[in-house]
Amino acid sequence: MACLTKIQSAITYDCDGGNTGILSALLINKEDIASITFSSANASRVTGLTLKEGASAYKIDTVKRTLVTTEALKVNEGAPNAFTHTVTITATSASLRDLINPVANSRLVIITKALRSVGSALAGDEARPFGLYYGMSATGVDRSSHDNGAWYTITLATPERVIGEDSLLMDIELYDALYAGAVG
Repeated sequence: MACLTKIQSAITYDCDGGNTGILSALLINKEDIASITFSSANASRVTGLTLKEGASAYKIDTVKRTLVTTEALKVNEGAPNAFTHTVTITATSASLRDLINPVANSRLVIITKALRSVGSALAGDEARPFGLYYGMSATGVDRSSHDNGAWYTITLATPERVIGEDSLLMDIELYDALYAGAVG
């Protein structure tokens, strides 16, 4: 029981708050990340992410619900509980050679930028990384010639054999810098 932590804030009611949609997103090969830095004041905030030389992040088109992210509690025996990250992408213009075939055996990180509202006012952008510790692996790549416009639906998730991921935020300036240098 040495891994127990204490709650450090209240749970408040905000009927008007929450994400108002994903504005943009990035896809990064986990193996292309050279280093990650966290805030010393808040261990759940990513303040630095450096890609290996020659590596790129790739933009994801986030029209309507083409990208959906979820986090679910992962209860671990003998280790701290963590989260399973799941991302579902509807690839509307996917190349078999460049995306569909490689994703089947890749470990990927997705970083989203969403517009967050508080009350009736917009509070600003929020960036969230998914799969940052272990990378997410494909759990499904599906296509039907008659469903969903014959587009591919790709589901990525935290691998089962790992402890899990933390729920994280990323400095918006860092996200914007990564996005500015991304391919797409």
